[in-house]
Amino acid sequence: MFITLTNKLYTKSVRIASGSISHLVNSIRNGPVKPLTRRGTKAGRSLIRKIKTVTGFSNTFYHSTQNGVHSRNLVSLKTDDQTQSNAIPVRITQCPAIHRHCSLTPEHSTHSKVLPIIRRTQVINPLKLYTLNCRSVKNKALSVSDLIISNEIDLAALTETWLGTDIDSIVLGDLVPEGYDIYNTPRKMRGGGVALIYNKSISVRLLTSDLTFTQFEHLECAIISQNTKLRLCIIYRPPPSKSNKLCVTTFFEEWSQYLSVHALSPEEIIITGDLNFHLDVQQDTNSQRFIQSLHEHGLKQIVDQPTHVRGHILDVVVIRENSRLLQANPIVDDQYICDSNGIVSCDHRGITSLMNSTKPPRIQKTISIRKYRNIDVGDFERDIASVLKTTCELGLDGIVDLYHEGVKAMNMHRLKPRQ
Repeated sequence: MFITLTNKLYTKSVRIASGSISHLVNSIRNGPVKPLTRRGTKAGRSLIRKIKTVTGFSNTFYHSTQNGVHSRNLVSLKTDDQTQSNAIPVRITQCPAIHRHCSLTPEHSTHSKVLPIIRRTQVINPLKLYTLNCRSVKNKALSVSDLIISNEIDLAALTETWLGTDIDSIVLGDLVPEGYDIYNTPRKMRGGGVALIYNKSISVRLLTSDLTFTQFEHLECAIISQNTKLRLCIIYRPPPSKSNKLCVTTFFEEWSQYLSVHALSPEEIIITGDLNFHLDVQQDTNSQRFIQSLHEHGLKQIVDQPTHVRGHILDVVVIRENSRLLQANPIVDDQYICDSNGIVSCDHRGITSLMNSTKPPRIQKTISIRKYRNIDVGDFERDIASVLKTTCELGLDGIVDLYHEGVKAMNMHRLKPRQ
């Protein structure tokens, strides 16, 4: 049957089934009749639709809506198999600038702000911190010194130095390389002790505190290098025994007090050293308690490789949970520290931590040299002969004194050092 539809927009006659009259009448009552599409065409072919898009750099994504997508700006991506006809329609456009929309309501935006794209790059020549339990540096001072020079270590945090006797001045002369200095906190009795060997081009200041701790040894320094300012804490906790009368419960009481003070410091903080907990054993109660104490103060332990020859993680590197001070997790390696007889005598592996800070420039110093190739040998011989011209009446001591005085005079004039 045919029925004529009259509307404010148009009048049109269509052919419909008789059973659909009631449905059509209800549609007319509810609103204006939409124009019908002619036979053989696809509805909405030229309709411009909004498509939700996700644009992002790195780990940050921004949701937005792209306009102007319809059939005329779609292209087909052909696959390797040219016989496939059902290719995926894709719109290829240039990525717009990323905007962050700040609005009072989700539907209406009050203003937009272009966000700069921040690309992080690794520091080419990073500051290097090295942590090592030496188990006495007295018989391996030269080996540790060579390790620092060969690996260009800027900060060497040492535990169990075993320093504190009268002959330590000789040991320190072999231990500290040229261009470096040391802060040393020895134990009053045998064993223990912590120290920091640092490059003189870095500003390092020893920090003191009125707090005293009986369960662990510590050394704290304020370090400033380029754009980095941090507090470095070196810790050594001896394992409890009957001889030292140390207690784990008392340690955690003092440890909580220690963390409470340093967690509030405004600068970055690194706590490193040997705590003698088996942090790789998750079922160990003391290890769990230690990790929990760090978490309560916003800190975390990031060494994930065994630092002892028996396969346990005893040495730690602790930083803030949201810290970006280090480039990545520390690297644990064995440098095979040897004693004076060439025997490997260190049961701990070293920990290398690379910081997001460039090494400071090397200290420049002036060196005076003599260019002996530019000396006129004939003039030099004549000067010596003139100095020793009158030696007949002088004894042996007089001749020696005269010779030294003459050579000094020539050094002041003809052999003057050049910088």
